[in-house]
Amino acid sequence: MQRQKFVLIFLGLLMAATLSGCKPDLVPANPGGWAAYCDSDDQNNLKIHVKNQGNADAPASTTLVEFFLPGGVVQPVQLTTPPIPKGQTVTVGTVLIPTTPVNCFDPDCDFNITVDSKNRVEESKENNNKVKGTCIG
Repeated sequence: MQRQKFVLIFLGLLMAATLSGCKPDLVPANPGGWAAYCDSDDQNNLKIHVKNQGNADAPASTTLVEFFLPGGVVQPVQLTTPPIPKGQTVTVGTVLIPTTPVNCFDPDCDFNITVDSKNRVEESKENNNKVKGTCIG
């Protein structure tokens, strides 16, 4: 009887530990290997990609792009990020790189990409949600 209790407790703890590791892990992605995350098109749009490298599907979230303009001005843009299955990368949208009234290129355009910017997704890692990027002017 004692042995059966021990086995049940052990299996319960093992199952809890296994289930607690089943979480998404969202990160800014660079699937094309572009220099400094600068995947831009001819219309001056920055393409934003997010990967779920965790071992569970991720619900919808928000991605924040912050452009750093001359004079210390920060221009934030939020993008709705769809649910992302485990192991998948999605393009969440494009953001126009600011050039008017203030040009981001001074001479280069620096930006941050922060996935799950509202911290609503319980992830296996929370310290890998942000990257710095640059588009060369």
